[in-house]
Amino acid sequence: MKTATGNPSPSISASSILYKETKYGSLSLINTTTPTPNTEKDFTRSGQNFSTEINKKWKNRTFNYIYKYKLLKDNMKKEFVKHLKEVPIHKAPKGITYQKIALGSSIEPVEFDYVPIKKTKSIAGHIHKNSNALVFILKGSGSVVLGKKKFLIKKDDIINIPAGTWHEFHASKKENLIFLSVQHPPIKNDYIFKKN
Repeated sequence: MKTATGNPSPSISASSILYKETKYGSLSLINTTTPTPNTEKDFTRSGQNFSTEINKKWKNRTFNYIYKYKLLKDNMKKEFVKHLKEVPIHKAPKGITYQKIALGSSIEPVEFDYVPIKKTKSIAGHIHKNSNALVFILKGSGSVVLGKKKFLIKKDDIINIPAGTWHEFHASKKENLIFLSVQHPPIKNDYIFKKN
C-alpha cells in the first residue's frame, strides 16, 4: 500500500497493542492505530524518514514503552522463591517503612506491601486519594482509625480502606504490629496527611 505522497506505508507489527505507563507508575493496555516501531529501522524503512511525521517525544516514549512491556513479559514468565530479607525496605513520608513483596512478580501492577510497626509506635493518619487498600493483620495487635471510628485489631483481622478514607494505625504497648497491605493502583506518592 502507498501513502498519498506515493511512498510505501509503514508496516504495522503483528500486535497493535501497546502498554503505557499511567500516572501511578503502573502499566496499562491501550489500543493504538499508530504503527508501533520495534527498531530504529522501522522509522526509516523504504527510505522514508518518519522523524518528520512523528515527533521526537512520542518516538522516545514508544521505545520506552516497548522496553517496559518486554520487562513486564519477562517477569511474568519467571518463577521465583525469595526470603523477605531479600526485599528492599522502602521509606514513605512520616517515617513509614514497608517492603514491596510483589515487586517483579506476575501480579503487578497490584501492590503487596509488608508493613511492620514497632510496639507503642504509629503510622500517622493520612489519605490515599486514588488508591484502594485491603489490609490483613499478620501478627500482633493494636488499633486502626477509619474516618472518625476507632477499631481494635489483632492477628487475622481484615481491614478495607477505600480511596479517600482517612486512616491511621497504632501498635499496642505490648507487641509489634505487622500487616500485609494490598493496594490498587499502587500508592506511590499518593499521601495526604492533613484532614480536609
